[in-house]
Amino acid sequence: MITINGKEYNLFFGMKFLEAIDRMTGEKELNEELGYLLATAIYDENLLSIAKLLKACLNTYPELTAADIDAYLESELDDKGLSKLVGFLKSTAKACNATKKVMKQVEQLVKENGIA
Repeated sequence: MITINGKEYNLFFGMKFLEAIDRMTGEKELNEELGYLLATAIYDENLLSIAKLLKACLNTYPELTAADIDAYLESELDDKGLSKLVGFLKSTAKACNATKKVMKQVEQLVKENGIA
């Protein structure tokens, strides 16, 4: 759960999440884009990748805008909060059916390349 504008939100890695990621893929395959976003968000703490994942996870909340999420990432999060968010993204992605398989592939690539 994360708190934006004083309200708590669950991150959902379900069908709406996958549909949002699929809209972002362009020419890429869904699993390729999802793997890239997860790897760069979790292992590089890439803020743009984190933002894309959060926007896809939180699209079930119509009252929450992309600007709210951007403001949260830009001003409400300190380094400790960012590390906590990344840890939460990682554990959630490993547990959810929609991302579990891709997350295993990402972790295998990271391990093979000695990134983490």
